[in-house]
Amino acid sequence: MRQKTLLLALVLLLSGCSQSTINIKLDAINTPDYSAEKQSYQLLSGDPETKRDDLYFKEFSRLARYALKQTGLQATRDAASANQKVYFSFGVNSGTTQRQTYSTPIYEYVGGDTITIKENAIRNGNTESSTTQLYIPYRLQLVGRESRSRKITTYLSYLRLEGRSNDDEQKQLWMITVETNSGSNDLRMLIPLMLSKAQPYIGKNSGRAIYIKTSADDQQVQQFIDGANN
Repeated sequence: MRQKTLLLALVLLLSGCSQSTINIKLDAINTPDYSAEKQSYQLLSGDPETKRDDLYFKEFSRLARYALKQTGLQATRDAASANQKVYFSFGVNSGTTQRQTYSTPIYEYVGGDTITIKENAIRNGNTESSTTQLYIPYRLQLVGRESRSRKITTYLSYLRLEGRSNDDEQKQLWMITVETNSGSNDLRMLIPLMLSKAQPYIGKNSGRAIYIKTSADDQQVQQFIDGANN
């Protein structure tokens, strides 16, 4: 009995369910003389359309404050006494859909047959016959490839933290931008992930764009969330 199976298609399906790798791009820059030491700040929305009482802004701001605290910055409610204003913005686009074409190998089970081999031999003038049976075990054999296509939607998510002097709001002290292009538009999953990876670079100069691979179950991300919740 022969059975055709698209093994690679099954592998792709299973790996697609378990694969959660997310690629992050971050870029940090600052003024050469900037230092977070003994600096206090007031956190504000960098998006004019986002209000301070927006529930998402409140949730993400708590995480942002924790990240800022790890750099030495101290939050204050007194706007007049703050050394700097930190503008926090985030968002996700509506997504881009593309059709991806790929091929999968087609495997077929072969074997499972019994071959009968008959041999004749002449001995002492007499013909002698012998019969041998040979079993061919089952095995998988590549018999071709099948082309398929699927639609893939990716979403560009981002966050930006920008510090400006409270005395001169036109004076930019530092800024960090984090982006990820993934199959998820769930900011409640992505913002903690992006902030945890951005935290070591806040107020610093990365010198270039930094690319980081992570996942939703990254232990560092969970530790970051736990720290922010304490």
